[in-house]
Amino acid sequence: GADPGPSRLRLSSVRYLAVHTGTKSKAVLGAVLGGVAVGIPLALITGGLASVSDETSDEAGVAGGFIVGAAIGAGIGALIGSSVKSDIWEPVELPAKPMVAVHRRGRFSVGLTIPVWR
Repeated sequence: GADPGPSRLRLSSVRYLAVHTGTKSKAVLGAVLGGVAVGIPLALITGGLASVSDETSDEAGVAGGFIVGAAIGAGIGALIGSSVKSDIWEPVELPAKPMVAVHRRGRFSVGLTIPVWR
């Protein structure tokens, strides 16, 4: 159909406005979760094995198992987490000037000048 041209959007109907400032990796979260998820079970396994063996104390087996498991799990978790990205949105102050909304061929866009401070 025909392009109806721009239409106005009331500023009072907008409750929240944010701008996309990039993406963030989940590598750190993956490393923490992976380290805990692998470290604790490996600590329990090595602690149990140490209690059967007379060569090391139970505490040394648990600590060694946790350290090795946490390192392996953190590495795997960081690799997996680095492939997961999330968007970063920063709220901006709503301007006092009116906005102009434009609807063209099934698409809707808002034209607005907003000062963004960092």
